[in-house]
Amino acid sequence: MPLSTSSSDRPVPDQAWGRVGLGMVALAAAALLTWEIIVRSALGYGQSYTDGPLLWGFCRDRLKGWDDNAVAIVGSSRIRFDLVHDQVSEAFGDAPIAHLAINGSVPRPVLHDLAQDPSFRGTVLVGYTPGLFWVPGGPNMTMTTEVTDKYPRRTPSEKASQYIAFLPQSVFAFLNKEDLALPKLLRETLALPNREGVMVPPRMPPYLAKVEADRGERMWEKLETDPEFQAEVQGIWKTLFQLAPPLPPELIAKERAEVAADVAAIRARGGDVIFIRFPSSGWIREHERENNPREALWDPLIEETGAVGIHFEDYPELSGYTCPEWSHLTRADSETFTRDLLRILKEQGAIR
Repeated sequence: MPLSTSSSDRPVPDQAWGRVGLGMVALAAAALLTWEIIVRSALGYGQSYTDGPLLWGFCRDRLKGWDDNAVAIVGSSRIRFDLVHDQVSEAFGDAPIAHLAINGSVPRPVLHDLAQDPSFRGTVLVGYTPGLFWVPGGPNMTMTTEVTDKYPRRTPSEKASQYIAFLPQSVFAFLNKEDLALPKLLRETLALPNREGVMVPPRMPPYLAKVEADRGERMWEKLETDPEFQAEVQGIWKTLFQLAPPLPPELIAKERAEVAADVAAIRARGGDVIFIRFPSSGWIREHERENNPREALWDPLIEETGAVGIHFEDYPELSGYTCPEWSHLTRADSETFTRDLLRILKEQGAIR
């Protein structure tokens, strides 16, 4: 008796395998459609592009070949929420916009990357968030350097995959990577408490905004209107902000000199850099005033770089906003804020 039987000797049932295959495809499509309906109607999600190094690189490529007629947006999440691209492009003479801000990150390496690029001679709008701008290292810095380091090393297949991903991401809400990816769902479902010798990482913010193809963000309607969700996000911000250690003054002086050198390099090629302090409110605004006072951090930055600096507290039309979760503007408020900000920049001669 043979010890084994080859699979090729097994009889294959006589079935209509084409119909079976079509049935499986139809079943899978029905399941995906059902999940899409649940995600949109029951959970309130909408279509959003997946952000990451490849989409960042796609936007960074927009700066190539535009000489001095380009605007690079640098910073973290506030400038992504609070600045409306169409208005900015129009104000700068229909200039192409490259949105290079990275949520939760330190923006200085992106500014340095532009300063080291001899082909860039445009304008850089830098969003200044006190608790992030001066961070010397750690995860917030790594978030930025991983993206800037990846940019020149992208493979042709990676570039192609980004183009291919645009189509499904432009249609389906269930592709939301921030909240609906399986690892994220499992972490939320199986949330573990701190144990002896084991500290569970703090909860990070959930999906808060729709990511557009140009990497601009528009606040999620739920965050604008749901008080319970607002309170949930406020609690997350409070935990994260309180974890941040104080910044040594001598280190800030070193980093400030490096920023000034980057600003000078961009200006030497005919470009310009504008710093913008976007609104915060409630507990976060008070925390920033106490732990990152503008007279110690913002004012010396503007003085040493010689750049135009717009601080929202200096202008009545920019300072009257209340952020739903203390840190970002609603979609409607971002429209009026951007309009007034651009008018102020024109009046100061920062927009030529």
